[in-house]
Amino acid sequence: CKSQCSEVRAFENAMAAWLKGLSQIITDVSYRQKGELGAVRVEAAALGFRVVAMAFSEEDGFGFDPHESWLLQHEESLRCVLTFAGTDSDGDAWTDLQFYPTAFCGLLEEEDEQRLRDNRHF
Repeated sequence: CKSQCSEVRAFENAMAAWLKGLSQIITDVSYRQKGELGAVRVEAAALGFRVVAMAFSEEDGFGFDPHESWLLQHEESLRCVLTFAGTDSDGDAWTDLQFYPTAFCGLLEEEDEQRLRDNRHF
């Protein structure tokens, strides 16, 4: 069991380190606003990540909160993390229900995207 147990322990330790890093990203990055790009870059770099992109929505006509999402990539492993802020208001809950599928990293073809938007199926 020694070699097998040490392999399992090494995997568990690596997973624990990855999860600790993810929780740090959630704490430090997920709720940052679009004007805080410099701070996000610093915080991401401290965890071994770089900022790849940021998407945001403005406050809408109904007063719903603006939202930001950050796409980060680990410099060594090239793993990606896409952040979202949590739902903390009725407006956020309504916004969460307003979604549609889109092409992303080759997971959906453009013609499928249009068909799904037209029919509202996914």
